[in-house]
Order: sequence, then structure tokens, then C-alpha cells
Amino acid sequence: MTPALHRRYRPITASPLLRGPAYAEVSPGAALAPYVRCFWGTSPAAGGEISASPALVIPDTCMDVIFRARGGLVCGSFCAMDEYAQGAPQPLAEEETVFAVRFYPWAAALFADAPLSGSANGRFDSEAFFPSLAGDLSPLLLRRIALRERARLAEPLLLRRLREDRLDPLLFNAIDAIVRSRGAARVGDLCAGLAVSPRRLQRRFESLVGLPPKTFAVLVRYQLLWQDLCRGERDTLDLAFKYGYCDQAHLLDDFRHRHGMTPAQALRRSGF
Repeated sequence: MTPALHRRYRPITASPLLRGPAYAEVSPGAALAPYVRCFWGTSPAAGGEISASPALVIPDTCMDVIFRARGGLVCGSFCAMDEYAQGAPQPLAEEETVFAVRFYPWAAALFADAPLSGSANGRFDSEAFFPSLAGDLSPLLLRRIALRERARLAEPLLLRRLREDRLDPLLFNAIDAIVRSRGAARVGDLCAGLAVSPRRLQRRFESLVGLPPKTFAVLVRYQLLWQDLCRGERDTLDLAFKYGYCDQAHLLDDFRHRHGMTPAQALRRSGF
């Protein structure tokens, strides 16, 4: 089963408009599009005291496997799903380049060598969860080629590691229901609709996503709210009603809790 959820749910970063030599994105081909949100990284000429990614990392519900290379050495890391905004990543050193794969929330486990339980809000060596994938992708960083070329070479390696047989219909259907409800779906309602016990659903989410379903639903609501704000929907009263908040104050508090600043500040910072 190949999911089509990626056509309805496309998470965005804190700076959706950001592009340049220090950060660019490349879309995957059709075969990987249901699983990989994008490839991202630097150009080979990038370096110096510049950020390797947007300076603010928000809870976009995605997970990233990131490789940094300098002087023939490659260091891989895994950034699991975040519940709160994180500060700026380590600046690039001179002559250092980055190549990364950003997975949709339902997809990272399909490429991992270990369950994602306990990974939430964590930064790990790529060997902890993705040793096989790291072994395949690390050599790409030793070649000083453009990001798009790295992505082209990475695609067949990722497809070789893709375990579609691990795509759990229960997890996918639960995420689909959460997205359709704009993050408002309650765990009890999900379980009733999917004919599954809360314990079983929780175990699936924690193993394959790293978070319980209730927390994941809250993050989906926040992410969809952020997308609406970036599209120009600025009436917080209407948005509070749309997303099931008690009032505007509850919306603003929740957004600040996740994003680290108010919607107005976030929009100014992102260039909208």
C-alpha cells in the first residue's frame, strides 16, 4: 500500500520561503514522494559562519537524517520529532557541507533499523536508528557535487532500504483521521473508529512515530494552524473556531508554547 496522505498533509518549516547556498530543498521523485518530504542541504561552496538549516526548528512533525561532511569526514545525525521549537543548529565550519533527508511522520520507521520508541525531542547519532541508511548515504557527502545531484543519487539508495511491508495500516489510518480532523480527533474516537484498544494504538505510535497519538494530534493541529497563518489567514478568532480552541487566548498560548513566539512575531520572522 502506497499512502497518498502526502498530498493532503505537507508540513512546513519556520521559514518556508528560505532558500540560499546555506539551505535549499529538492523534492523527491514520484516513488519516494509518499515518504520523503524533501531532501535539503547546502551547496558545495557553502561554508563559514552560516546556519546549516533554518535558525529556528519548529515542530513540523517530520524527522530528519542529516549528514555533515568536512575534510573527508562525515558525521550523521537523526533529529526525531519535536514537541517544541528548538534553537539554531551548529553553524557550518569552513568547507563543510550538509545533505539531509526529511521524512514524513509515518515514513521514518520504514527506513529505520530500530523502533523509534523514546526518540521524541532527541538528537542522536544516525547509527542509533539508521545505521544501514547512514552507510549508504554517507559516501555522497565525500563528493563535492550539487544538492540536486546528491538527491538524484540518494533516491535509489533510499528505495532499496524502503520496507513497504512495514507500512502499518493502523498507524496510517490513524494519522489520516487525525489530519482530516485538523488534529481534533480524540484517542477514544480514533480507537472506536479503528476498532483497536487505546493500549495498542499507543504502542504503535510510540514505536513508529516516537510519540503517543494524543501528542501527535496536538502537533498536527499546531502545524496546520501555522500553514493557515502563512497562507494569509490572520483572524485568530476564526482560526480558534476552526481548530477547536476555547478562545483566541487559548490559541495564542498554544502557538507560543510550540513555536516560541506569537503568530505575529513568527510571521515577521519568516518573511510573510
